Amino acid sequence: MKFVIKGRLPSLNDMILASRGSVYGANQQKKRVQRDIIVQLPNVKVNEYPVEIHVNFYEPDNRRDVDNVIAGCKFLLDALVAKGILVNDSRKYVSQIQAFVFTDRDNPRIEVAVR
Repeated sequence: MKFVIKGRLPSLNDMILASRGSVYGANQQKKRVQRDIIVQLPNVKVNEYPVEIHVNFYEPDNRRDVDNVIAGCKFLLDALVAKGILVNDSRKYVSQIQAFVFTDRDNPRIEVAVR
């Protein structure tokens, strides 16, 4: 199964900054981002486990470090579980995540393949 999430996700630095502003800041950010992802997910369900998840992040520029960008996998997997596409995101169900970061100034997005 393949799908695309438009835009970009918060970085690890964004998550840390949100947690400093308020006790609930990071949690509020996570819920908001998760809702934004869920509306873009297909209505399917994975039936065979474990799966491998391949994620290509297309950033609009080179400002964010790779390690900060791929932290968005947390939001993505939690959204897949919340929508019911995955039963769980533990290692019993997700054996591997491969994440790559590219630049596309005109079309920032996240391309995801679940295999």
